[in-house]
Amino acid sequence: MLIGHKAQQKKLNMLYKSGNLPHALLFSGPEGVGKKRVAKDFLKTINCENEDSSFKDTLSFCKECTNCREIEKGIHFDITEISPEDGEIKLESIEYLIEKISHRAIKASFKGFIIDQAHLMNAQSQNALLKTLEEPPGRAVIIIVTEYPSSLLPTILSRSFEIKFSLVLNKEIEKSIKDKEVVKLSLGRPGRALDYMNFPERKERAKKVESDVQEMLKKEISFSFSKIKEITDEKREEEFLNCALQIIEKEILEKIKKKESVFQCCEVAKELERVFFLKSKTNASNRLMLEKAMTKFLS
Repeated sequence: MLIGHKAQQKKLNMLYKSGNLPHALLFSGPEGVGKKRVAKDFLKTINCENEDSSFKDTLSFCKECTNCREIEKGIHFDITEISPEDGEIKLESIEYLIEKISHRAIKASFKGFIIDQAHLMNAQSQNALLKTLEEPPGRAVIIIVTEYPSSLLPTILSRSFEIKFSLVLNKEIEKSIKDKEVVKLSLGRPGRALDYMNFPERKERAKKVESDVQEMLKKEISFSFSKIKEITDEKREEEFLNCALQIIEKEILEKIKKKESVFQCCEVAKELERVFFLKSKTNASNRLMLEKAMTKFLS
């Protein structure tokens, strides 16, 4: 289910209908907002056997033809999805992409490749991908999906057409998900809202983290450190960081309205984002990283 991102859908349709579709698209933005969902729906749009030639603001496909059904199920021969294994996208995965992209499509109008969490490509993988982007094949689209585009080689960025994604407004999510508590807990991320609907135990974890963060703000920092130990022991770091980020984002908006300085708040937000990134890329101590971030957050 695709929720929101109408501007991004319109831009993609314009690129496709123009006849000058870039060989590499970079989908950047927060986790859980629907970047990969848009990527799959776009590949259905450009490969739909019952394509509507009229221009539309949103991605449009029949859902019923063989291409649409196989792309959705992830079994289409000409569409390849690459995801991290053991926290990394290794060279072998990109070499597989390069081998697949060299062959002509069997059923699709455009061969499609989605590299999910592309920031987890190692150096060898990025260099191998770059060579393909330097000599792009015909009628193939590589969609690079990442929360951290700055972790990619500058030359990969320069050879990709970037589509930026942002958090989705609650009122937009509520059009598809009626549970307002779930929408509130999702923090503008439709993917997370759907996850909470399908897995109620994850919703309960998120509620507990929100309660913990609010409690930390009212008590001494020593209490916060003991809570951080509890959070890391229970592996709730991601929910904690998301909740803290939401509080900081609200504070930034309030300060902007009052025409006050947002420098300190922005520095805290950067620190929380840095911890997010390090958590995905390294084996550094989650507890130590959270303690450092929390010290800035509470100050």
